[in-house]
Amino acid sequence: MDADAAVADAAMQENQTYREKNNKNSQKINKEEMVLSSGMDNQKKIQNLQRTGSLNYLLRNFYIVDSSTSINKKIFDVEALLNTNLSMKKTSEPQIYIFHTHGASEHFIDSKPGDKSESVVGVGTYLADILEKKYGYQVIHDETEYDRINGKIDRNKAYNKAATGLKKALKENPSIQVVIDLHRDGVGNKVHRLTTINGKKTAQVMFFNGLSRNRKGDIRYLKNDNLQANLSFSLQMKMKCMELYPNLAKPVYLKSYRYNLHMRKRSLLIELGNENNTLAEAKNAMGPLAKVLNQVLSEK
Repeated sequence: MDADAAVADAAMQENQTYREKNNKNSQKINKEEMVLSSGMDNQKKIQNLQRTGSLNYLLRNFYIVDSSTSINKKIFDVEALLNTNLSMKKTSEPQIYIFHTHGASEHFIDSKPGDKSESVVGVGTYLADILEKKYGYQVIHDETEYDRINGKIDRNKAYNKAATGLKKALKENPSIQVVIDLHRDGVGNKVHRLTTINGKKTAQVMFFNGLSRNRKGDIRYLKNDNLQANLSFSLQMKMKCMELYPNLAKPVYLKSYRYNLHMRKRSLLIELGNENNTLAEAKNAMGPLAKVLNQVLSEK
């Protein structure tokens, strides 16, 4: 086993049961104590990563590595991931593009069936509104349900269909620098991804990266020249969440394919809560998420 594979295996072994253990442990700790403890732990983790620059530490504390993929040490350059400048100046042209690969099939536990405004698409509308009105960004929100194909839900073909829509949008609006594919995760169990922010029950988020890489190595037909920038973006978003809202963001999830993240450096795939969260909990996450995004884009 080579060094990269050993690092990946170690990370996966530590993270394999992360969600289940985290859910059980969270029930045993007082909420206020948990938030305080998490905030202190987060600061220590960030400081240790900055001090050591250790890839092994990065993988163990900031990521969940799916068994479908493997780690390329060259791409996970800790110094580059931490120090890539992702800031941008605001303009009067569209700069942020929000869409939903699975807009038709991702709702919340209390959403009205068939009501787009109560699905992940409706939450995307709310996020776009905050980014525009509070932070002054020009945002395009694409409400297309890319997983509705020939009148039926087809999640397998949704990424191909979304790629066509995204390419068209970027061609028509070359000023777009940030691309966000907002999802609602599905866990298939009773785990409720929930934290409390400013006294409000808030769905947790999870940033997600496709590495264009399986267990054997790079998937050549899924080339992504923006991969390291994508990883910098999600890691810096995760770290800013850790600073501002200790329990908002789960570890960044790493999987094998590309997921249309290759078209812009500042591309994010975000899993918002899961099928056990309410619509209100999902919307409550958008204010903190918008603040985190603004700070990363403003280099604050």
